[in-house]
Amino acid sequence: MAHAAVCTILKLARPNRVGQGYRGFAPSVLMGPTGASLIRKSQPGCSPSLPAELWLRILRIATSVPDAVAPTADDIYTPRSGRPEQRENQPLRDSLVTKRYLVRVCRLWRALASRFLYEAVVIGRGHTIPSLRDTLVASKHATESMANEYRPLGWYTRRLDLSVRGQTHITTGPAHVELDYLAEIIRCLPNLAIFTVNVTTKQYPDTMPASVMQALAENCSTSLRVLHWPDCGSRVGRVLDPKPAEWRMLLTAASNLKAVRCSDMLYSSRGYENHHSIFPDLPGLTTLTLSNKVCKDYLGSPHSLPSLRHLRYHDCSSCIPHAWKGLLQLYGAHLAAVTLIFHHFGADVQGHLDLLAEFCPRLDKLLLCFRSWPRFPAHLRLPPITCLALMSAKPNSTNAECMALFASLSTIDVQDLQTVRVMHERDVAKLRSRNSKLLDIGLAQLRCRKFQLEDHAGTILMARKE
Repeated sequence: MAHAAVCTILKLARPNRVGQGYRGFAPSVLMGPTGASLIRKSQPGCSPSLPAELWLRILRIATSVPDAVAPTADDIYTPRSGRPEQRENQPLRDSLVTKRYLVRVCRLWRALASRFLYEAVVIGRGHTIPSLRDTLVASKHATESMANEYRPLGWYTRRLDLSVRGQTHITTGPAHVELDYLAEIIRCLPNLAIFTVNVTTKQYPDTMPASVMQALAENCSTSLRVLHWPDCGSRVGRVLDPKPAEWRMLLTAASNLKAVRCSDMLYSSRGYENHHSIFPDLPGLTTLTLSNKVCKDYLGSPHSLPSLRHLRYHDCSSCIPHAWKGLLQLYGAHLAAVTLIFHHFGADVQGHLDLLAEFCPRLDKLLLCFRSWPRFPAHLRLPPITCLALMSAKPNSTNAECMALFASLSTIDVQDLQTVRVMHERDVAKLRSRNSKLLDIGLAQLRCRKFQLEDHAGTILMARKE
């Protein structure tokens, strides 16, 4: 659909004559004194042949990625392929490339497409931060002296991903200079709804500068809906963790949050003392992600999180499951979905499931994520649920590992289970295309089970038996 829409634009927007521009629209674009683009709030003027609203609709279709700038609370956290997170976000990155091509066609297209280009900003290289900061600050300053009908570019930004990787920093200063620029960027984004951090370079410090945290709290507190911080570190260790007091300050200010993925905040590895202030009330929070290391710090009153329906829990050690028992005692009665991610080979999977059976009477969906399929224990007793999702963190499973999935699945103890969904897109695709006989053997092991087996997209692999 996106390709067809772009082709439509190219066909309809051919020049009338040399010097007359493109037919169908006459967008209002204003260049500020520093060359920054300003976009008029009202729709650009248009000819009767093709209204500006239609152009904007075509550009929207050509560049949109479902749930990229307004995701549901769960979608942003749902693994689908087993690939690294950067590959999971490939559709968003491809869309940004398309947007960059569109704004480079001419000044007229730039006027229409700039709002889409800046809707989602992904910072993949540190050396690009200063130029992004210069563009957004210049656009903001240019509008301050203009009529109220013009919007700066940062006004359209709904999502900011800090995904810096590798040796990519500016050569004119240390890495912390980039983070100061990042704070200035955030102050240019009054409607920012999603902020994610996924940094894999040790050139940045362990802790996020206070200037960035303050910019989020002071400038984006009412608009923020999703905060996504690594909850168990990256492959290079802890990078840009918020300090406990500053994290609480941000949560207190951003009272409209819908989903939070919490950092471990260096409690155990860097010697910070636990922050024992009262947990702030987040009345709209529906999804909370944390690890066993910080459960106690999210214990508040039963009324702190009245809308919480999905709890995602990382078991990062071989400790007993009771690390999150207090959390389930507070909020378990309202939970409809739980995700359990097991990082340690000695995790007590059954112990976690027993706690869910005890404290979560309304639980309907359960997602279990293992390091690999052989870590999926046999003869598990599930709590009363109707939907079970399974995921392996290993990107490419062997045939033997895939068969371990079917072997364990054939032994689970279920009551009301109706659907089992295998979320690992690559493993299922490999079995379908190259090992269909092996898939048939695996499905044969489940012939006595009454649940329906599906892939990540809901396509039926084995129909439910009545």
